[in-house]
Amino acid sequence: MQREGEGQSGEPSHRSTTINTAIARAARVTVIAATGTALLTAGLVACGTVKELTAAQQVSSAIDKLGESKDLSVKLTLDATSGELVAYGKATGEKIEQRNADGLAGLSVSVTVHAEKPLKDLKTFKQDGSPDAKAAADAESINADYLISDRSGAAAIEFRIVGKTAYLHGDVSALARIAGEDPAKAKEAIDQAGAELGPLREALTGGWVSLDAKTLTDFGTKAGGAGTSAAPSAKPSLDPKTTEDLANSLKNILSTDLTFASKGKVDGADQVQVTAPFKKLAGDLLNAVKPVAQKMSSGSKFPSSLPADVLDKNVTADLSIKNGALVAARIDLAQLDKKATADVHLPLKLTFDQSAPAVQAPDKATKLTDRDLEKAFSSLLFGFGGQSGAGGLTPGGLDKFPKTPAAPLTAAQIKDLVAKTGRPAESITALNKLGFGYDDILAMGQGN
Repeated sequence: MQREGEGQSGEPSHRSTTINTAIARAARVTVIAATGTALLTAGLVACGTVKELTAAQQVSSAIDKLGESKDLSVKLTLDATSGELVAYGKATGEKIEQRNADGLAGLSVSVTVHAEKPLKDLKTFKQDGSPDAKAAADAESINADYLISDRSGAAAIEFRIVGKTAYLHGDVSALARIAGEDPAKAKEAIDQAGAELGPLREALTGGWVSLDAKTLTDFGTKAGGAGTSAAPSAKPSLDPKTTEDLANSLKNILSTDLTFASKGKVDGADQVQVTAPFKKLAGDLLNAVKPVAQKMSSGSKFPSSLPADVLDKNVTADLSIKNGALVAARIDLAQLDKKATADVHLPLKLTFDQSAPAVQAPDKATKLTDRDLEKAFSSLLFGFGGQSGAGGLTPGGLDKFPKTPAAPLTAAQIKDLVAKTGRPAESITALNKLGFGYDDILAMGQGN
């Protein structure tokens, strides 16, 4: 039986999904990390509402101090060793191979911002919740950098916005290492793609590419419309009263459910521990958000209650404060998993740096056109195309995307398309979700 990522001969195909796999795994860890830090976020938001607590006062002041800077970097790190990852997988029944653990250990996601004024002085909305011209001007004055890096600090993917220009670069070898794949084979896949990727190939091998805001917006509009109805539906919105009620409910819940305790000093930094009864906190938050979610729902049913197996125990997070500013927050994700024993750990760390260099445009970058994006997009969807360079979008690019959804492919159809086109199943499924049917994908895969 032919496996995904193999040619019809059964040998690994050059159209392997090494890069797609790397990106998917990196994104998965990012989602897990964001979920795990919900407790940390809750703790930070609550601080301003529990001034009677000495420890909370200290944290509240430390957070306020972060806003006094024009530059701030926030870094989220999977602070686990490869051994801890393997042990966690073994304990929870989700086996993690050593090579994957080696790549994921130390994975980090960073966001760095630079503004023309202290961050606390940036205006975002009017009192009634609506945006205004000053808020728009403040938003445009912010430069930002988003970075996914491996444990060595090598940039796997970096996206930067300076003024009205976006910049992108990455390292396919670093992406492969994160995914536990062979960097040499990943580089080979990029080299074989050649002209199909256009200038984007440079961005995947360490160089920078740039594109202006209009090009990015136009491309997003075309891609976002693929496989959707031609008639846009109205976006749900919240009135200011509902928004205010939700904010007050959240403040009340967090100030009631969370407790803070001073834990002395470590390396000159004050330590504060935040504790929450996880099931009660989750239930209270669900009840507070439910009315808003139902108003915003476009037909999907919002859960009316928590799942029966939600963790019913206290969970903790630790904050570090140095020179009056918050510098780190840590949580052990293993405490959120019922299957993890006391000797199993999956630490996650959030660090804050006010001395980060200002975000600036790179010295050299190759400008991308909308056609470059269309060409690279189709190549990536198809796992870099065929050996002869056939395949990809039909002439006309994204404008030729279907305007109505296609019938979902059956497992048999997907298997048949894998055999006939040599494309990986995940690429075929992605195209189907974008609105392409069986015949469309077959024709594209065979270069017709």
